[in-house]
Amino acid sequence: MARARAVLRRRRDRIKPHTVSTMQIGDWTFDLQLRRICNSDGLTVPLTQSEATVLRFLAQSPGVVFSREDILAVARTRQHAGKDDRAVDTLIKRLRRKIEVAPSNPTHILTEWGKGYTFQN
Repeated sequence: MARARAVLRRRRDRIKPHTVSTMQIGDWTFDLQLRRICNSDGLTVPLTQSEATVLRFLAQSPGVVFSREDILAVARTRQHAGKDDRAVDTLIKRLRRKIEVAPSNPTHILTEWGKGYTFQN
């Protein structure tokens, strides 16, 4: 048993998980490790933990519509959220202010009325 565990441990130590550390979102480069976005002009905008988590979640599945409950579960901002909880709307509004050219006319994080939010790159 000890030999088998040692072999497995050595094998596991050699295998490095392939992780992507950056994502391209329009003109922005999203650094997943540092939780910030940078544009080509050198402007760097820090993101909160919830903002970074939700942005990554949405950006990994472009075109998929996610409900408020889905996004709230990913953000883990509250344990007991009700159906009328607007925390997700506030979080999306903060993200739009940071990544959109015109937050009132978004091109990346879109609202699907009655369904939720979707991401377009």
